[in-house]
Formats: sequence, C-alpha cells, structure tokens
Amino acid sequence: MSGFPLPARVLVYGKPVDMRKSFDGLFTLVANALGEDPMSGDLFLFLNRRRNTMKGLLWDRTGFLLIAKRLERGQFHLRNNADKVVIERALLRRLLDGVAVGGVEISRSNNFQNGSCSSATADASLS
Repeated sequence: MSGFPLPARVLVYGKPVDMRKSFDGLFTLVANALGEDPMSGDLFLFLNRRRNTMKGLLWDRTGFLLIAKRLERGQFHLRNNADKVVIERALLRRLLDGVAVGGVEISRSNNFQNGSCSSATADASLS
C-alpha cells in the first residue's frame, strides 16, 4: 500500500448499501446521504446488508479509487446506529486487518481467533 494516498478522514456509512454500486452510485451516496464532498480526500466506506463486504471511495487528485474488502468469515458491525461514523485515520489499517476500532467492529466465527485462522483454506485466503 505504499502508493495508496492517505485519506484526510475515514467515514463509514451506517446503512446497508448495494455492493453493485460503483463510482457514480457511491459518489451520489456521499454527496446526498452523507452530505459530504466526495472530492474532499476523505475515505468513505460502505457495508452491504450482510455486513461481510466493505467498499471504499476515495478521491486522489486525479480520479476516484474504489477499494473493496470481503470477509471470508465474520461481519463488520457498527457499534452505534448513526448514519455516519468517523474513525481515526490511524486506525484504518487495524480495521482492514479485522481489529475492532472506533465505531466499527468485526464479529468472528469460531474459525478466527485474534487474527489467526484454524483452517488451512482460510489461511490461504488471508495471504
């Protein structure tokens, strides 16, 4: 991730989002539902209804980046019911690694404990 631009802020949208949305659909959600400027340099994260997939939209001076993460096991959970949760930029890596941070946490199935995995198949999917 050395070439990945650091976002000014990280915002998580609290309502479920159709993961078929791409740049334009997520841009519209940022502007209308969150009331934020999509070209601000902030990273906007969106979760699907099952809370196992996350998409992010980020402006990097020349265009938009669209990133995605799907958990093989477990779910992302918001700790509160807010439509918009701001998390610290420094905690983004921990969030992507599956560690509970700020207003977002991940629940894990029994196969995942403290970031390690008990099955060889799941180990391969994490690397």
